[in-house]
Amino acid sequence: MVGVLGRLDRDTRDAVGRVAAQWKVAKDLEADLVRIQIEPKGKVKDSRYALNLLKWVGRAEKRIDRSEQRIIVELDEITKLGLPPGLLSQDQQLAQKLQIQERELLKLASQFVGKIRTPLREIMLDEQLLERHMKEPALQQQIQHALIPLVGNTRVEVVNLLRWIASTQAVLKQIEGFDRVLMKLAR
Repeated sequence: MVGVLGRLDRDTRDAVGRVAAQWKVAKDLEADLVRIQIEPKGKVKDSRYALNLLKWVGRAEKRIDRSEQRIIVELDEITKLGLPPGLLSQDQQLAQKLQIQERELLKLASQFVGKIRTPLREIMLDEQLLERHMKEPALQQQIQHALIPLVGNTRVEVVNLLRWIASTQAVLKQIEGFDRVLMKLAR
């Protein structure tokens, strides 16, 4: 039992750390979008950085998914160890919550990367056009007019992703607490 609990503890801490890192990257992406929205001129570096952050979000989600899958397997192993009924139902509920969160976050992150990549590239292109046409105010205004809603829509998607990351982190924290309780019982 202690071996399974040790693996669960290690994998849960690993997943919490990765989810926290994904949260930070998504917050950085949101901050870049805010900077672009406030001052769209000369923000090509911010949009390139945002594209790199987007790639990282996709990669991080794959790693988080693998960690969550290991945690789900370990929670299933714990149910076979003969826990008291109260702890058994809590274990099953946590496994179910994590499965739901994991599926939804994986789907959302996958869609997010697909939905956001094209608008981010368009934002970067618009910013390059703004730099190129610095002396043409009418054209600049037209480009800015197209850029602002694009950034706003992208930001809405980032906020939605942040909400799911936070809820996944909450479930992982519950699993961490449950693991501590089981470790105390095992000793």
